[in-house]
Amino acid sequence: AATAVWGIRSTHLWPGRSADSPGRMRAAFVLSGSRGDFQPFLACALELQKAGHAVKFYTANDHCKMAETFGLPSTVICKDMEVFVRGPETLKAMELGDFGAVHSKVRDGTMLDEAKTDPEAFKKRLAADFEEFKPDFLLWNGLGLTQIFEAVFEAIPEVPRVQAELQPQVVASNQWRSLGFHRELPDPDTPPILTHLWSRGVQQHQVEEYQKAINEKWSKEEVFKLMDRQDTPEANFEALFEPQNWPTPLILPYSSSFFPSPPDWPESDNLLVTGCLRIGKDIQDEYTRKGCKYFSVGSEYQLCEEFIAKVGAPVYIGWGSMKVYTKEHMTLLAVEAVKRAGVKAIILSGWAQVGLDGLTGAPNEQELTDWCKDNVLFIKAAPHELLFPQCSAAVHHGGIGTLQASVAAACPTIVTPVFSDQFENGRHVAKIECGVTTTRLGLLKSDELGDAIKAVVSDPKYKKNVIVKAEGMAKENGVGAMAAWMTKFYTEELQTGKFKEKRLAHKERLYALRQKNNKLSAAQLQGKFQASLMGRYPALKTWNVNNMKFMGEAMALAEKGKLWWVQGASVLARSGEGLKTEEVGRFYRFAFAEELAKTGTRIHIKRLKGKGPSQGWVTSSVKGKDMVAQVTDPMDIGRITQMQFDELFADM
Repeated sequence: AATAVWGIRSTHLWPGRSADSPGRMRAAFVLSGSRGDFQPFLACALELQKAGHAVKFYTANDHCKMAETFGLPSTVICKDMEVFVRGPETLKAMELGDFGAVHSKVRDGTMLDEAKTDPEAFKKRLAADFEEFKPDFLLWNGLGLTQIFEAVFEAIPEVPRVQAELQPQVVASNQWRSLGFHRELPDPDTPPILTHLWSRGVQQHQVEEYQKAINEKWSKEEVFKLMDRQDTPEANFEALFEPQNWPTPLILPYSSSFFPSPPDWPESDNLLVTGCLRIGKDIQDEYTRKGCKYFSVGSEYQLCEEFIAKVGAPVYIGWGSMKVYTKEHMTLLAVEAVKRAGVKAIILSGWAQVGLDGLTGAPNEQELTDWCKDNVLFIKAAPHELLFPQCSAAVHHGGIGTLQASVAAACPTIVTPVFSDQFENGRHVAKIECGVTTTRLGLLKSDELGDAIKAVVSDPKYKKNVIVKAEGMAKENGVGAMAAWMTKFYTEELQTGKFKEKRLAHKERLYALRQKNNKLSAAQLQGKFQASLMGRYPALKTWNVNNMKFMGEAMALAEKGKLWWVQGASVLARSGEGLKTEEVGRFYRFAFAEELAKTGTRIHIKRLKGKGPSQGWVTSSVKGKDMVAQVTDPMDIGRITQMQFDELFADM
């Protein structure tokens, strides 16, 4: 039966707990994200349901509708991800390739309704919903929606919660940057592990009001609640850098055959890499017999079959929920690329609404329209599992779900990253030679994409390598592994009371650390955390040593009047003093440099730190604006560096 819950739908298809079903587990899945982020957890829920357990989803409207087609109960707690993706800030972030640009929008409730406008009422109704369902534990993912998760955790503070993330990059490693941190780094030598530490610092800054309250007036019980939400510095740091010490594991439902764990991860059962979560063929058949239309092929796929029969294995192009600029821009990019590569293509509309009408107004509109008649099929939707195995290559944004689908189908892949984990995913595909990665989508040109497609479909090594990865992925049983762990956790940890003891001991330890650290400033605490990581990450130690060396050299140069910093956005450098000598590059804002020679407004500088060529001649001012400025006070070095970080994190 469907009932109204704060103006949005809630379905209750499971009866309340009964005394004669003590072994029956009840799990609440609290999730956000796109369809591709939701589907793996749907697969897990169906496996648990098949074993006789109860699962209820708390998620976006579209996901709830999908769950209900399988007889799974749900409650809508936020808007669909498409609302967030279509927002102007998100569209701009995709064009810039910087998820950090919308970080604050995720926190301020862009996707929320009552959770933002009337948070207390939302919490009460959510608590009533949980009271009716009575979950034994809560599974959640961390794709934003901070206010939603805060409300959930406050509604059921004592219910154990387990985090599950589809991306390996959520765990700190020096092999990749932090999931949401792909903006330009202040120095090209910055080790990736430092971005994870910066992200932790950003999160701490966002909850600094909690820190003041913790230090001044909050009770131990109130601090315990914050620890569960990872909203104390120590809990936040430990969840990111020391997951082996957390009372519940971090479940990572992706393929270890495709994405092996990096060597600097801790060896611990608390990092549970299960394998991909897919809906099994037996479950697909069962629900299709019951009338579920989710697995129905549909008329669009029939068009694909007819097109493939006519032209052979095409290239698939689809960007799913990603969009840069306009549908006209993306349509032109796709069509010009496949024409340049000389291949046939199936192009998916996606949320960008890529289609033949996107060629309207293009300089070569008629030429491309005519060419598309026999060479391109535009479609709105088609199941990846059926389409990818029949394609010669797949072009997409590199989201972890779509990426694993193309690799599992033994389909060579071209990743055109937009933001977030997609950069690292693309680099990994290129590293293992299952395909290539390109310039980010916001800057990608059709000639580069066309050449990438041609290279991948013409070189047999990509197909050979991706077949090996697909064979390894086929041996994994992700839903089985995840469901088995949940059942074990329920019977051995929850029902026995062991988890309750473990959780309390964990909180007591973190509370003792909070008491020990509560007089440290945010900067001091960040320094303490950074120092604790030196032994685990040699690259971080090397970076710190080099920084100390730079500070010594820079202070000495400042005292001699030989230290400069780039004050403009960038400054052109030439090989000689003359303005017509060869260009050697540009020095960028906040770069520090040593003065080697000076003639009037022309200065020969050598880069010490920051971005730019090793050395070059620059003009100190242009049209009355200082491009580089002299540093005479050694104390200004620290102030300039702080200014750099203030600008770097201003919108976060």
